[in-house]
Amino acid sequence: MHSQCSTLCNNGAVVNESNCECICNEKQNGTKCDCIYPFTGGYCDTCAFVTCENGGIFNATSCSCACLDGSGDPQCKVDQSTTAVSSTITPNGSNSGEYSGICSLFSRHK
Repeated sequence: MHSQCSTLCNNGAVVNESNCECICNEKQNGTKCDCIYPFTGGYCDTCAFVTCENGGIFNATSCSCACLDGSGDPQCKVDQSTTAVSSTITPNGSNSGEYSGICSLFSRHK
């Protein structure tokens, strides 16, 4: 079967034959399915960066960093001189089921 559409889609997207429009995934946008930054690659399934600085934690699914200082910098490059302290608390003598909590302290040094 020959396609009636002349539309060419980018990044592995396919053409909807009923309306000749590209069907983009959640990491693509536009009429031709361009990759949404920071996604890249043949199917927009690769991150443009894979490292987070200043202790940030990388999330491969969303291709983003969770920064300790809460900044919106994509790779946590902005050093806010933040210190993070965490501890886990479990009650002594509890026989009603184990539970724990995490306390975090974030402070900025100038």
